[in-house]
Amino acid sequence: MHRTVRAALFLQTLLLALASARGEVEMRLLPVADANAPGGLAPARLVLADPNGDLPAVASVAVIRLEGGGPILLFDVTVAPGTKQQAIDVVLPAVSPQQTYRVGLLAGEGGGGVLAQATVSVAWPVELAARARREMIDFPVYEEYQEQLPRWDPALRRTVLVAAVLGAVLLAATLFVGRPARRLAAVLVLAAAMAAGAVWAVGGIETVRRRDYGSLVVLGARRTTTVTLNGAFAPVYRSQAQMDGDDIVLRPGKRLRVTVLPEQVRIFRAAAP
Repeated sequence: MHRTVRAALFLQTLLLALASARGEVEMRLLPVADANAPGGLAPARLVLADPNGDLPAVASVAVIRLEGGGPILLFDVTVAPGTKQQAIDVVLPAVSPQQTYRVGLLAGEGGGGVLAQATVSVAWPVELAARARREMIDFPVYEEYQEQLPRWDPALRRTVLVAAVLGAVLLAATLFVGRPARRLAAVLVLAAAMAAGAVWAVGGIETVRRRDYGSLVVLGARRTTTVTLNGAFAPVYRSQAQMDGDDIVLRPGKRLRVTVLPEQVRIFRAAAP
């Protein structure tokens, strides 16, 4: 199956997990005391329990997303039917002191099925939420780096301009070739040379540009491109609305695959503790 189709089906499964009506399994989120929120992701403990054996199968993935939308976070779990209690470490977007999350359990990432879901509220410390918001919703940083799109090299641009002018002159010169057959041959040869030059010039343009500025990674693309970031990173947004509309999938601490759209700049911040 094509990678894009697989990704779309995977995302659909995650969203289904967060909209499912099953809610028999006990789920709680407990903030970690005296913690920081690198990249806007605050540490917490996800406590799961299935004392009545309501799970139809073993859950291996927990899916968490803010109720209003935003990045989808995945965590490895192993919760069997009848589990008394299990707690795992997670990190969550914490851009407000009072946050509500949708938590879902999957049998596996490969579309194994939605097993349970719950809506869980968390009261974050006010100072931590303020720091997390500054890290994750940062309009000034977008203002500073919004021009980080791939550009033509100036020398290449000059070369292309000179070649275009020369090509136009040579095309005009073919009008003075006496015989029609020779004139046609000259035009075809010249057109082929100009086409080859155009391909070479386009090949000299960056498809995607990555720039590292301290804890920030700035990505810009000229066409839809998938970029892989190794390490712990969290997305940075220019506004709450942009965050709410994002459906990027994060596995905190693991490799991150980012789809950058044409003429788009995306910024990520290091989220390592």
